[in-house]
Amino acid sequence: MCGKKHNFSCPGRYYYYFGKERETGEEEELRDREKAKEVFAEVKKEVERCIKFVKQRREEDPYRPLLPRLHYHLKHGLLTQVPTFPF
Repeated sequence: MCGKKHNFSCPGRYYYYFGKERETGEEEELRDREKAKEVFAEVKKEVERCIKFVKQRREEDPYRPLLPRLHYHLKHGLLTQVPTFPF
């Protein structure tokens, strides 16, 4: 069983999300320290946005706990994928 009594947690779901693609092949542009700082700030902002999005969706996920996922598999079949959040 899962829980504090056994000192381990139940397996969770993995949440990942890929944000906007960013082209970084402009080597000359990135040699300029100020331009490199701008690119870094843009990438950092996008990563933070993606993390915020995933955290929000994770909290809203009805299948995050183990028991609802197991119930879904029992009802729909073990090979059926449990639904994920909409993008």
